[in-house]
Amino acid sequence: MAVKLTDGKPAVTGVEVVARRGEMCLVRAIPETGRMHQIRVHLAYLGLPILGDPLYALPEPDHNAIIQRQALHATSLTVIHPRTLEPLTVKAELPPDFKRAIRIVGLDERGGWF
Repeated sequence: MAVKLTDGKPAVTGVEVVARRGEMCLVRAIPETGRMHQIRVHLAYLGLPILGDPLYALPEPDHNAIIQRQALHATSLTVIHPRTLEPLTVKAELPPDFKRAIRIVGLDERGGWF
């Protein structure tokens, strides 16, 4: 996967930097389309690769000390229910390892993330 500016399929992701410390950022990404790896590709293209991403981020020798997986989490997903055709939203709090990673890199609590 790569960002193709001329002949690729359309993909749109809204990105908000929630907190920043040095080279680390906590971002909120809101995909408007649903392409495979869309958030990962767009963040890498913007110079904000996801910590622990084995495909789109540069290898970081110490990322396993911070989090032992991709630091990617969906706090909410909204889909159209197939029977009622109404929007259905499912929410999930940040898991403990993600909260720990945020604390280790020294990012603040903002916007109801914790």
